[in-house]
Amino acid sequence: VNYSKKNYQAGTQNWRICQDESGVIYVANNNGLLEFNGQYWRLWPLSNGTIVRSAAIAADGRIFVGGQGEMGFFQAGKTGELVYHSLRQLLEARHQRFEDVWDIVIRPEGIYFRTNKEVFRYRDGKMEVLHSGHQLTFMAALGQQLLLQHASTDLFILDRDSFRPFGLQGLESGAQISAILPFNNDSSIITTVSHGIYSCKGSKLAKWSTGYEDFLKTNKIAAASLLQDGSLAVGTTYNGLLLFDARKRVLQHLNKSNGLQNNTILSTLADRSGNLWLGLDNGIDYAAVNSPFTYIYPDGINQGTGYAAAVHNGRIYFGTNQGLYMNAWKEYYNPAEQYQFRKVLNANGQVWSLSVLGNQLLMGSHNGAMQIEEDQAASISRNNGVWTFQPLSENLAVAGHYSGMSLLRKTAGGWRFQRELKGISESCRILALDKHNKVWVSHPYRGVFQLAVDSMAGTAEATFYDVSNQLPSNLNNYVFKLSGELVFATEHGIYSFMDSDNRFRKNPMLSEFFEPIGRVKFLKEDGNGNIWYVAGNETGVLWVQDEGLKKQVKRMPVPELTDKLVGGFEFILPLSPRHVFFATDQGFIHLDAEKYMQREQPPNLLISSVSVTTFKDSLLFGGHLSPAGPPAVPLLSHRENNIRFSFSSTDYDQAEFTTYSFFLEGYSKEWSSWQKKSFAEFNNLRHGDYVFRVKARNKHGLESQEISFPFNIKAPWYASSLAIAFYFLCFWGLIAVLFLTQRRSFEQEKAMLQTTHRQKEAEQLSLVKQSEIEIARLRSEKLSAEINHRNRELATTTMHLVQKSELIGTIRQALERMKPKTVMQPELHQELEKLIRRIESDTRMDEEWENFSRYFDEVHTEFLKKLGEKFPNLNPSDFKLCAYLRMNLSSKEIATLMNISVRGVETSRYRLRKRLGLAGDVNLTEFLLRL
Repeated sequence: VNYSKKNYQAGTQNWRICQDESGVIYVANNNGLLEFNGQYWRLWPLSNGTIVRSAAIAADGRIFVGGQGEMGFFQAGKTGELVYHSLRQLLEARHQRFEDVWDIVIRPEGIYFRTNKEVFRYRDGKMEVLHSGHQLTFMAALGQQLLLQHASTDLFILDRDSFRPFGLQGLESGAQISAILPFNNDSSIITTVSHGIYSCKGSKLAKWSTGYEDFLKTNKIAAASLLQDGSLAVGTTYNGLLLFDARKRVLQHLNKSNGLQNNTILSTLADRSGNLWLGLDNGIDYAAVNSPFTYIYPDGINQGTGYAAAVHNGRIYFGTNQGLYMNAWKEYYNPAEQYQFRKVLNANGQVWSLSVLGNQLLMGSHNGAMQIEEDQAASISRNNGVWTFQPLSENLAVAGHYSGMSLLRKTAGGWRFQRELKGISESCRILALDKHNKVWVSHPYRGVFQLAVDSMAGTAEATFYDVSNQLPSNLNNYVFKLSGELVFATEHGIYSFMDSDNRFRKNPMLSEFFEPIGRVKFLKEDGNGNIWYVAGNETGVLWVQDEGLKKQVKRMPVPELTDKLVGGFEFILPLSPRHVFFATDQGFIHLDAEKYMQREQPPNLLISSVSVTTFKDSLLFGGHLSPAGPPAVPLLSHRENNIRFSFSSTDYDQAEFTTYSFFLEGYSKEWSSWQKKSFAEFNNLRHGDYVFRVKARNKHGLESQEISFPFNIKAPWYASSLAIAFYFLCFWGLIAVLFLTQRRSFEQEKAMLQTTHRQKEAEQLSLVKQSEIEIARLRSEKLSAEINHRNRELATTTMHLVQKSELIGTIRQALERMKPKTVMQPELHQELEKLIRRIESDTRMDEEWENFSRYFDEVHTEFLKKLGEKFPNLNPSDFKLCAYLRMNLSSKEIATLMNISVRGVETSRYRLRKRLGLAGDVNLTEFLLRL
């Protein structure tokens, strides 16, 4: 039997170990008081720096300690750190010089301290001396009494304020007591240094015989503790520790040869988990003696790989890569005999399997099939490399080997090889028999075969199944038998074979359990219907719990076994809830599943420290609650915004499987993932209110109660309320300034825009005026052009009329000349007269002038009318000349129109200038144009 252990190098001699309600361990050590919270060790020295010899924890949390010439207690201060309070000064000066304080007993009426010669009592804030002068060796509570032993081994009990003699009937003379342990309601266990162990009821003692009396007398009992299950742990001075069960049998002997740091045990403590803390002469050991696991190495120090195990005919067999080993199968093993495995003769080399067929034990090995008879092995096959066996009937079985399958038959002398089966040549390592007596073979790399074995013909008719029959893959298929039915573990869940349609269908119930954790590699059902499994990286059990009308199945992983089983050759032997064996890379592991399941309790969690790490570590909370209650909410400056939280669980035997999740309210919005690290750091936190929350989870998935720590980070001066109010005022002041500035700017811009507008308007008006002038000019030019054009047209028309008149005049003159010649021709003469008269009527110049003047005034805006009104002395010829000059006609053109010579025109111009009263330097034409 082995045990889980942890060794701590904690100073030198460790005199006393105790545990508080939260599970924290305290050790009276040569260097002071040691504290361990599951993650960290801390040392709390006494005021004079002396050795701490004794320690005891009161109900109010105070830790009373005693050292060399010093005694007092540790109590949490305001920040949660332990603060030492000395009680020595409460003694009278003559009693202050005392030696080591070896024992402390806490009773309702006071706290008792024992030195080598005195007994002090602390009560109501005062110290008093109850005993002085004699050499004292031991003090402890015996039931409701306080027992004191002198060096002479005389016993005394406290009676009110003094000690009186007390006789224990049956105590050997000279027996020095080393420990008194309450056993039942009215009895105790008393250990002595050199006289063994006693049971005590009232004042009567009886020997608590164990068969190890000589061992205990020789090695001296220095300390003892009672465990929860009634076991007694006895620590010796020279040879480690003996653990006795309630039936007084030795369960374990722990010493340096099997893991202790040394053999001198000065103190022991059975913690709340039923495990042991051992204070040694140099170091501290933790022994998980209540562990449900036992480590078995059948081949001793070789610690070979395990592959198979079986119990047969009162013996237990373990098959390893070194051969087959055996021992007697029994409930109790004496520690002195625990490693006495014997190797089975002729069973050397690699063992693959052990199977009980009928009343015979068969072994499959690299050397073939063998039948085991007690401590000898005999070969029963011709094949090398036999994997396993599968019974077909009471007298027939098949053996799967490296290259096929053999038929075995049971005879009077046992199982014998009969023949090789034809029809199958694959490696047959994983076999199972269905209800139709057909053998199923699963090949991890090929698929699944169904064999119909004909023992008479020596054949195995094979039917091959693969993805065409709804298997998800041809790889990694394993066949197992559960509750009489075959199931097939595949890469994508658990399947069952349907005979009705010759196909595989997913098993929804089993797949639901295993698909979240990975591919199933091993399944084994025990006698209670629990299914042990290996899936993914997890090993565990589907534990069936009977809840009245229905059964509840709970998946229970066993994380202690993670990665310890042999990959590809996983093996579990569940004999009963108390005996489950696992083959591992190094030997075998035995699990007491009942004990394992009974320890389903949520972990105990505590915050061990809170510190500011911005500049240098500054402790905010030391992990201990003061009598005044929870610490005040820390108020930190804005620079103290880097915070570190340390937390731990005091479930020491589950420390490596405990995980933590935390959440900082005011910083994050969700819990962190589960992780093993036992601290959390937050840097550069903003000012505000925060609450740190943390919880723990053990290997069974049970969560602790959430614990929290609130704190506040003050805003910097520039973010304080006053500063914010100032910023508020500045903001609105700035808004007002901006508003006024904007308004002023708006007014200025408005004025500027108005000025610009006026300027632009003036410019526009100027442009308009210029445009109007230009338009007027253009109109004038246009009118002038039109007038000139009309003048030319009028002149042309006038010229045409003049020419016409001249022509008609010429024609008339010609006719006049012809008239005398027609006298003789009356009719012709008459017609010629008519023609001349008609021509004369058409050449009336006065009428023509009137028409001309009328048209001329229409063109030149009544020029002739205005001219006549202004210069009434003008004659018709003057009007005609003025009109022609106004039309800007040349003298030649005027001469033609007036039927005069050019010189006559000049003369007429001269006369006209005089009538108009023009000076010599005035241009006549320009004058008429401006008129």
